[in-house]
Amino acid sequence: MPELHTQLIAARHAAGLGPCQLARISQVSYHAIRSAEQGGNVSMKTLHRLAVALGVRVQVSLVPIQPSADSEAPGIPCPAPRT
Repeated sequence: MPELHTQLIAARHAAGLGPCQLARISQVSYHAIRSAEQGGNVSMKTLHRLAVALGVRVQVSLVPIQPSADSEAPGIPCPAPRT
C-alpha cells in the first residue's frame, strides 16, 4: 500500500485541486497540507477534514509486527496480579 503522503497527493490530483484550493475547502492550512504531503505528521482530525474535502474516507488498520529472527517479540511487561 502506498505511503499516506503519496495517497494524499494522488487524491488531491484526482479531485483536480491544488493545495491552496484544498486548504480553502477543507479549512486546513496550506502549510499543514504541504507538510502532510511531504510525509510530516498529520492528526486524525486534519486527515478527516482532508478526506471529506477530497471525497475519500480514512481507513486505519492495525497489522502485526513481524519480529526479526534476532529480536524478541515486542511487549510491555505486566505487573503481577494482586492477591
